[in-house]
Amino acid sequence: MLNNVPSKEVLFRIDCLLERLVPNLLKSPIVRFLNICSDDVSFEDQLHKYKFSGKTQLLMHVAKIKIYYRYRSPYNKVERIGSCIYENEDVIVLLWRLHTFNTSIWTYLPSFITKKKPKLHIIEGALDIHVNKEGMVYKMINRKIAASDLEDAKVMEAMKKEREDTKKWK
Repeated sequence: MLNNVPSKEVLFRIDCLLERLVPNLLKSPIVRFLNICSDDVSFEDQLHKYKFSGKTQLLMHVAKIKIYYRYRSPYNKVERIGSCIYENEDVIVLLWRLHTFNTSIWTYLPSFITKKKPKLHIIEGALDIHVNKEGMVYKMINRKIAASDLEDAKVMEAMKKEREDTKKWK
């Protein structure tokens, strides 16, 4: 397994791409991410209990999510909570959060008319993104966030900040 592990630089490059992609996931194309996915990429969603494989299926899945949330609520925001990269492993753990309003007819009317405040619905998860030695994503698993993921993400953010500070001084 160690022979198929990508370099840390490759994982950081993909993490940087995801950092820019995630906040705009429901608004902009994901072509740059699809370019680094293998043709037989597999996806398993442990939150909603389904699986599929293939780049085309992944593109269709993201399109369905965009359509669903666009019509479900007038307000949707995807947020990157953090990420983790582990030494000598082929995985990037991306922590994400989705903010959306619970849907009803009142959601689409201004609150000063309805006198109702919309209820915010928050969904969180962790996406394990497995990368091969060539830098291609071959497997993704969407799951619940573990407490250790949050701690590791804090450490990773501190490392990134330190790395950026070092670049500024050079």
